[in-house]
Amino acid sequence: MNNKFAPILISVYTRLGHLKRCVNSLKLNKISKDSDLYIVSDAPCKNEDIPLVDEVREYINSITGFNSVNLLANKNNLGGIKSIRDARDVVFSRYDRSIFMEDDNLVSPQFLTYMNEMLTKYETNDSIYTICGYHFRINISDNYPYDIYFSRSFSAWGYALWKSKYVDIYSDTFQMNDKSALKRFKKTMTFGYEVLRRDMESGNMIGDARIGYLLFRNNQYCVLPTKTLVTNIGHDGSGLHGHVTDDYINQKFDPAFVPSRFPPEVYEDKRIKRELKRYFAVSRYKKARRVCGKIYRSLRGWLTSKN
Repeated sequence: MNNKFAPILISVYTRLGHLKRCVNSLKLNKISKDSDLYIVSDAPCKNEDIPLVDEVREYINSITGFNSVNLLANKNNLGGIKSIRDARDVVFSRYDRSIFMEDDNLVSPQFLTYMNEMLTKYETNDSIYTICGYHFRINISDNYPYDIYFSRSFSAWGYALWKSKYVDIYSDTFQMNDKSALKRFKKTMTFGYEVLRRDMESGNMIGDARIGYLLFRNNQYCVLPTKTLVTNIGHDGSGLHGHVTDDYINQKFDPAFVPSRFPPEVYEDKRIKRELKRYFAVSRYKKARRVCGKIYRSLRGWLTSKN
């Protein structure tokens, strides 16, 4: 199946409210009516989720405003990773590229235009692995003359891949045991290495960390906008991952912003790289504070109950 625009694949489970807001934000994009929408719905993992999943699937079947709407309904509960992997295989069997989102992503009215333009612009550039729509909350100098930048810091909040460049990071063949590469990765991307180490030690596969390592190992980059085209509403305690915070939902996007100024070559801007390093260092500090706070509150509650 060939379409002028990349299809959109969204993964869902029981969060109907989030999905509705996500779809409605996509429909504000002018080219949504020409884009094929795929939504993969995992089957319930427990009885109390059955009516919630049914409600989500009923809504999906009512969606309009796209070139086509395709429900990929799993008959059995596959879990988040296998569900999206199988759905990606379906989409890549029909298209040579795709945009991937989660149900808690809200997008700018220019998101689809940006994604499709970048997919075309960097299709044959082997140093670019993926297009990201999210802009990390970093300061970019007014002297920076472009609307996009390149980084090995990946965000899964609205991103796009080409079938020809796609690497299955969850496959058994994805190697993470090169000690020399890991040592260099740790030196250059400390935060990414720490997350990857948790992946390797716990057995819980963390996609962002694996893609970051893939980019490092293959000397490839993400394309990111200098203003965010995605906000995240999932840090409300409703999701499988992520802590509760208002930080991301308060990150607004400029509805008129469409990147139009591009660097003549792929390179990492030193100032942006430095800001990203500082950003992830602060994020790590905040996470440590949250963990310590939880432990403190648990101990205080336990001690109070003993008195």
